[in-house]
Formats: sequence, structure tokens, C-alpha cells
Amino acid sequence: MSGQSQADVDPAAPRTMALWRCIACGNMGRLRDCTGQCAFREVIVVEGEAYAELHEAGEMAQALLEAAGPAIVALAEIGDDGAALEARYDALQAQARAALREAGPAAAFEPTQDRPPVWLCDACGMVEAPQECLGVCVRPVRDFVYAKDYDALAAAAQPDIAKARRAHALLASLGHTRPREGQWERAAQYFSHEARIILGEAQEPQGAAVAPQGQGA
Repeated sequence: MSGQSQADVDPAAPRTMALWRCIACGNMGRLRDCTGQCAFREVIVVEGEAYAELHEAGEMAQALLEAAGPAIVALAEIGDDGAALEARYDALQAQARAALREAGPAAAFEPTQDRPPVWLCDACGMVEAPQECLGVCVRPVRDFVYAKDYDALAAAAQPDIAKARRAHALLASLGHTRPREGQWERAAQYFSHEARIILGEAQEPQGAAVAPQGQGA
């Protein structure tokens, strides 16, 4: 489990700058009145839209984990008891389907690779990122966020996003399949171990976990 969660990162407080960005050459910046005491430093930024998408993915992951929690805990408690799993399967399956309906799909997230460097003057606030002009200047203004703030949110959100995707796959398997005869103990081992990994109570197996043979439910 990560020592920092998304709740520890204030999504409303990233450092932002409204900058133009030419869609032709990539020139970026903003104008300010020069104070005559220039103090430029490099700042790596990402588009505010990428930050918002990351924050939304983290919130979706948290919602899915909350909805999936009772079913995940129940599967972990069953352990290797195939008879207990068979006896409770219909109830657990209904619980899994309800959680999937409530939380929706698992969020997909890939960190943005669009990280342009800009030069920020600490004296006046002017920003420059000069590029060779192509003669076609179209410079819409967008919000940009410091890449360090984006990375801090990503570090906090990614563990939940990964766990949520695993939880969604586990609940989908539980909700839409049923172990074949003779497969209940193996199914219990698989479901309980996957649940314990999600809960942070077990380690990832050396090889890829193999789900028991099942049939559509």
C-alpha cells in the first residue's frame, strides 16, 4: 500500500499558469511588464486537462473500490473453502453485479508524455518557451499545471487505479461466470487470493494467476 493516498493531495491546489501555445510551432508563453531584474528558471508543465483526467480517474477508482469492498472482503474471508464458496455463490454473485452497476467501468490511465519545458521569470512572472516560427501563428490560451504537482497526484492515485482495475476484473469474473463441478475449491483459492492482493494482505504470485474453468452465469 502507498504511504500517500489521493486524499492527501489537494486536487484543487495545483500550481497553474494560463499560457498560450502555438498549435503550429509549439511556442509557449505569457507576457508581463519587465521589472529589469530577470530571474528565469525552467519549469516543466503539463496541460491542465491531463491533470483533470488523472484526478477523475483517481475518483472513479476510489468509487469502484468502495462499492466493491464488501464483496472483496467476503471473498478474502472464504479462503480455500470450496464448499463455503458454493453455498454463498449466488449471494456473492448478486453483490458483485450490484457493485459493478454502481461503480461503472474501471478507469484507464496512462501518464501524459506531453511535458514541455518553459522559462518562468520569478521577478515579473513572464513565461517564455521560444520556438522557430513557421509563419502560421495560432496561439490558444490553456491552463497548464506544474509537472511536479501532476506527478504527485499520479503517485497518489495510481495505486488505487491499479487496485480498482484488478477489483473490477475479479468482480466481473464472479458476476458473470460460475465454476464447473469439481472446480469449487480451486475457484475459492483463486478468488480469495485475488481479493487478499487487492486488500494488501497477500503478495502477487510469481506466475500469472489462472482462473478456474467456469461457465457463463
